[in-house]
Amino acid sequence: MRATNSIRALCLGAALGLTGCVTVHHDGDDGHGRYGDYDYEDYDDYDYGPPPHGPRYRYGGFDHVWNTSIGVYSVVGFPSVYWHDGWYWRQARGYWERCASPRGRHWSRVHWDHVPHRFRPRGGHGGHHADRWDRRDDRRHDRREHAEDRRHERDERNEWSHDRREERRDDRHERADERRQERGERAEWRQERRDDRQSEHRARVEQRHDPRDERADRRRGERDARKADRAQRVEQRPDVRSERVAARRGERVERKAERHQRVEQRHGARAERAEGKREERGEKRGGRKRGEYAGRAE
Repeated sequence: MRATNSIRALCLGAALGLTGCVTVHHDGDDGHGRYGDYDYEDYDDYDYGPPPHGPRYRYGGFDHVWNTSIGVYSVVGFPSVYWHDGWYWRQARGYWERCASPRGRHWSRVHWDHVPHRFRPRGGHGGHHADRWDRRDDRRHDRREHAEDRRHERDERNEWSHDRREERRDDRHERADERRQERGERAEWRQERRDDRQSEHRARVEQRHDPRDERADRRRGERDARKADRAQRVEQRPDVRSERVAARRGERVERKAERHQRVEQRHGARAERAEGKREERGEKRGGRKRGEYAGRAE
C-alpha cells in the first residue's frame, strides 16, 4: 500500500513538473480553467485591433477600459491588473499570475511559455529570466523527484523492517505456542502419572487396611475379655481387701500406742535425770556455804 501511494505521488509530481504551472485554487476557478489546455495562441487573433466589447466594458461588477498599447482591457481601480479572454492577469515579483476575479485572494502563477504574447514585452520575461524559471522548475522537479525517491526508499525500508518485525513476531508466537503446547503435554503426563500413583497407593492402602482391621478387631476382643476378667476378680476381692485394711489399721494403732509409750518413758527418764542434777547442784551449793561460815567463825 505504501509503495503504491509513493508511485502515485511520484507520477503526480512528474505531471505537475511537465505542466510548468503551480496550480492553486482561486475564486471562480473550477480546477480546469476556462482554457485548461493553455491554448493561448487564439488570444492574439485581435492583433491589437478594435476592442471586442467596445472601449469600455463592464463585466462581473468591474469596469474595464481598453488599453491600446498592449491590446487588452485594464481594470478600473486595480492598477496593473488586466482582463484578457475571461481571466484577470497581473505581474508579481517578475512573474505573471492569473485569477478569476481582481479581488481574488488566490492567484495562480503561470509559466512563461503559457503567458499570452501581448503580455511578454510588458513583463520583460525571456532570455535568462525564462531560463531561470526553467532552471528553478527543473531544480524543483529534481528535488521533488529526489524527495519522492527518498520517500519511496524510506517506505520500502519501513515495509521491509515492518515485514521483518512481523516475521520475528510470528516466529516468537510460534515458538511460544510450541513451548506452551509442550508444557501442556508435560503437565498432562505428570497429572496422569500422579493419578496412577494415587490409584496404586489407594489399592495398597486398601490391601493393608483389611488385615489391619482384622488385627484391630482381635485386639479389641482380647481387651474386652481382659476387662471382664478383671471386673470379675475385683468383685471377688472386696472382703479380702477390707480384712487387710482393718489389719493394717490395727497395726497402725498399735505402733502409734507403742510410740507414745516410748515417748513417755523417755520424758520420765529425762525428768528424773534433770531432778537428780538439780539435787546434786543443791548439795554442792549447800556444802560450800557451810565451809565459808566455818572459816569466818575461826
